Amino acid sequence: MTMKKSEFDVPVLRNRFKFLMRLCSLVILISFATGPFSSLLAQQQNREITGTVTDSKGQPVVGASVAVPGTTTGTNTDTNGKFRLSVPANATTLNVTFIGMKQQSVAIAGKTTLSVTMEDETVGLGEVVVVGYGTQKKSDITGTVASLPQTKLQKIAVSDVAQILQGAVPGVFINQNNGGANPADQSILIRGRNSITASTNPLIVVDGVPFSGSLTDINPNDIKSVEVLKDASSAAIYGSRGSNGVILITTKGGEEGKTIIAYDGFYSIQNYTKIPNIMNGEQFYNLKMLYAPSSFYPSEIAVHNTNPMGVNYYKLCIRQGSSQNHNISASGELSICHLQAI
Repeated sequence: MTMKKSEFDVPVLRNRFKFLMRLCSLVILISFATGPFSSLLAQQQNREITGTVTDSKGQPVVGASVAVPGTTTGTNTDTNGKFRLSVPANATTLNVTFIGMKQQSVAIAGKTTLSVTMEDETVGLGEVVVVGYGTQKKSDITGTVASLPQTKLQKIAVSDVAQILQGAVPGVFINQNNGGANPADQSILIRGRNSITASTNPLIVVDGVPFSGSLTDINPNDIKSVEVLKDASSAAIYGSRGSNGVILITTKGGEEGKTIIAYDGFYSIQNYTKIPNIMNGEQFYNLKMLYAPSSFYPSEIAVHNTNPMGVNYYKLCIRQGSSQNHNISASGELSICHLQAI
């Protein structure tokens, strides 16, 4: 019996053995990189940061987010405003965020304990609009809301709130139902005429309380701002009462450290202008005698002879009108509330 020499070739066996050894080494390295040894190595490279997050008044901020920028490593503060976080060794800053406060970027190089003070992020009054649910930024509102802030109201000289809305808010129609120097009967249409027989007047809410009176009962000088909710989404909180739209009125309050007594009043006189120049009785008689003398009745001639000048019906129907309005108010502030008496 004879065997082939290639089956016991020593160099070939040696090469195969080296290949197997390299393969085993590669498998061991992969297991170290992905197994429990890798996490142990990473823990040895991380460092622990502890700290406290407070607001501008020194009160702890609960639930503030503390994170390493550009990573998923982060945590939240507890009920005492404290946090504990394991960060990579190469991390240089931490971002601290909380709703309603400015984001803080804190350097952590060479530090293990931090004390972070958050600052309030205020919103300009010009960007805030009062809606049924409270206040929102104007850019965040999806419904149709028209706002008249105090700066605009101060530029308008009016005697009632309806005159403020007239011409100043698009889509709002004010109709005077009677005449006179001080017309009080007004109808307001915000979302058009929704019914033939039922009322189309909007719901009036003053400082969060539905108001059953008329807009003429509210002193324009006491108004801080007026908002008109014109679509269903904005007025949804008021249910069916807001189907004709809602007018939200916010009144002025007392100022801290000030007691103010104010008086506001006016007296006005109204006269007609451009009254047509008409003939009196004598002029009309002479004109008629010139063009149609035969059209006179004996009774008309007798009346003319008794009173040649006739009757001035304009003077009987029209007279000089006058109106006046007087308001006195006192405002101030207690430690628990704002006061304003009218």
